[in-house]
Amino acid sequence: MMRNDLSSSFEHPKFKELLAKYENMVRENTSTYFESNELTQIAEYYASKNMIAESEQAIAYAFKLHPNDLDVMIYCCHNLIAKGKYDQAEKALELLPDQQDSEVLFLRATLWVEQGKIKAAEEIFTKMVEDEEDEEERVETLLDIADVYMETNHKEHAYKWLKKAYKANPENRETWQFLASCHFDLGNIEKSVYYTNRLLDDNPYDIIHWINLSRCYLQLENTEKAVESIEFALAIEPENPMAIEIKGLCYVQNENLQKAIECFHKIEETHPYKGQIWQVLAECYISIQDYEKAIRYLNLIIDKTQLSDLEWGVTLQRRATCYLFTNQLELSKKDIDDALKHDSEYAQLYLTLAEYYIRIKDIDKARTEIAYAEALAIDKGEIIEETAKMLFRNALIEDALLFFKRLEQEYPLLVKSCYFSIAYCYYILNNQEQMIRAIIKGTIQQPDLLERAATNGLMDSTSQDFIRIGLKIKHMMENGELNNLEDFQD
Repeated sequence: MMRNDLSSSFEHPKFKELLAKYENMVRENTSTYFESNELTQIAEYYASKNMIAESEQAIAYAFKLHPNDLDVMIYCCHNLIAKGKYDQAEKALELLPDQQDSEVLFLRATLWVEQGKIKAAEEIFTKMVEDEEDEEERVETLLDIADVYMETNHKEHAYKWLKKAYKANPENRETWQFLASCHFDLGNIEKSVYYTNRLLDDNPYDIIHWINLSRCYLQLENTEKAVESIEFALAIEPENPMAIEIKGLCYVQNENLQKAIECFHKIEETHPYKGQIWQVLAECYISIQDYEKAIRYLNLIIDKTQLSDLEWGVTLQRRATCYLFTNQLELSKKDIDDALKHDSEYAQLYLTLAEYYIRIKDIDKARTEIAYAEALAIDKGEIIEETAKMLFRNALIEDALLFFKRLEQEYPLLVKSCYFSIAYCYYILNNQEQMIRAIIKGTIQQPDLLERAATNGLMDSTSQDFIRIGLKIKHMMENGELNNLEDFQD
C-alpha cells in the first residue's frame, strides 16, 4: 500500500493539460517555457509510471530552463539518494546555496536515514517539528518524516511519527491514509482495515481506497470481502489496471487460475509495472503445469526488466524448474549455475539442483544438495515441506516419508495440506494402518480434495486405486461407519 497523494494529483485536469503540453513539445521537438515545479511534477509522474528515461529527460529540461533553481536541485538530490548514489548526493547537497533551508535540512536527514544514521537524522527531524509554529504545517512535517521512514523500510520509526501526527490532529485524512499503509506493512491488517474504512466513509468514490481494502482482505484470506471491495473499485473505474490485478489475485486465492490468467492478460500491456504481471502470470502457468508458457513469461522478465541479484536468483530458479519439468535438463542446469553466481545463498536453488541430480539418477549428490538447502534456509519448515514434496513427485517414497514425518513433528501447522501425500506413501509401502490414519487426517483438513482429484486429475501422481480407497474411507467417516481402524475392509 502506498500514499496516493501524488497519483491523485496526476488525475487532475490541470495536470493532464500540463502533461499534454509538455509531451507535445517533446513530440514536435520544440522549446516551451515551464515553471520549475511544473517540470518536477512531470518528472515525478513519469517516475511513478516507471518511465525512468522520460523522468530524467523532464528534469534535464528543468535544469536547462532553471539551472540555479533550488527545487530542481533538491529533486536531483532526491533522485541520487533514490538510486543509492549517496556520495554523489552528499556532494550535490554541499553545493546547494542555503544550507539552513528547511528543505535542504530535510534532504540531509533523508540521506542519513538511507545511510543508517538514524540518530543524526532524528535530531534534525525533531528540531524541524519543534521549530514549526503552525499546527497544520507541523502535522505535514510529521507526515513527511513518516514518509521517509516508510520509503526506507523503517516502519517502526514511521509509526512513532505517525502517532504524533494523529495526536496533533486525529481528523487529518492524510494521517489516516499513512496509518492504513503503515499498519498494512507492519502486518496489523485489521487496523489497516479500520483506517481504510474511515477513508471510505469520508470518500466512498476513491478507487485507491477500495483497492487497498481489497488488498487487506486478501492478506486476511477473506476472499469474499476482497472480491466485494474490488467490485466496488471496478464499478468506479472498470478498466483500472490495479483493480483488475487485484481481482486476478482474488481468483488466485480462490484457486481459479484460468480466471486469474484472464485478468492478468487483460492488463499485461497497460500495467505500469509489466514485470510484476509477467511474474504472476509465470507463477499461474507453473501452478497449472503449463511450463512452456511459464518459460515464455520468465524469458520476458529476464530480457526486458532490470533485476537485482536476488531477483536474478529467484527468476532463474523458476525457469530452471520449468526446464526440469519439460525434461530440458541441460538448460535447467545452466540456469541453476547462472543463478548461483547471482545468489549463492538462496536455499531453493539447492533444492532445484537436488531435483536435477535426481533426474540424472545421482541420488547421493541430490541428498548433499538437500542438506545445503536446509542449512541455508531462513524458513526451515518451508524447505522441509518443499523437500518432501519434491521427493514425493520424483517417486522417492521412503525419503519423502522421512521428511513428511519431520514436518509433522517439527511444524505441525504446515503438514495439514500433506496428509494425502503421506497416505499415498503408506499405500505404496503397503502399510494399511498408517495409510488409513493419514487419510482420516487428510479428510478432516481437506474434505473435498479427493473428489477434485478424481474428477480433475488433481493428484495425477497417485493411482486411481488409492483415490478409490480414500473416497471409501471418507464415505464411511461421513456415515459414522468408521469407529476404529478394523472397521475398514477393502
